[in-house]
Amino acid sequence: MVRIDCSNITDWETFRDEFAQSFGFPAFYGRNLNAWIDCMPCLDEDDECDVTISTGEHVTLELFKAAELKRTKPEILSTIL
Repeated sequence: MVRIDCSNITDWETFRDEFAQSFGFPAFYGRNLNAWIDCMPCLDEDDECDVTISTGEHVTLELFKAAELKRTKPEILSTIL
């Protein structure tokens, strides 16, 4: 389980910061939505992120304070979901 503190997300930049920190995205992470999309399915590649899973496993996100994000930035929450 990976905890995402939605209270840290106030815009797209902080969205990328929170996920990069929570998942330990690699240094070459492009810090845009396409790079985020590229990193998320690569969690079964041991050298890519700090958070890794075995092939066929899933990651559960704990969206802490998601109601606040839904109220302030619903478009970002819908991207996560």
